[in-house]
Amino acid sequence: MLVPRVLYSSNDSWANPVWKACSTKHMAHIHGRATLKSRLPASELVLLRALDETTREVCRVVTGFTAFTPDSTR
Repeated sequence: MLVPRVLYSSNDSWANPVWKACSTKHMAHIHGRATLKSRLPASELVLLRALDETTREVCRVVTGFTAFTPDSTR
C-alpha cells in the first residue's frame, strides 16, 4: 500500500543541500575536468552516467530517511 510521506520536521531546509552535495561529490573530479571526460570512451560514459544516477538515488533515499523520520525527542 502506498502511503504519502508526512513531514515531521519543521526545519528540513538542510536536506536539499545535503542531498545535492552527497549526489555530486563522488564523481565531481571527472565532471570538473573537460579533458578527462572527453577522453572517456562511450562505454565508460554509460558507466559514469549509471554511477551518477545510482549515487543520486542512494543519496536521495538516505537523506529522505533522515529528513522525514520523526524526531526522537517528541
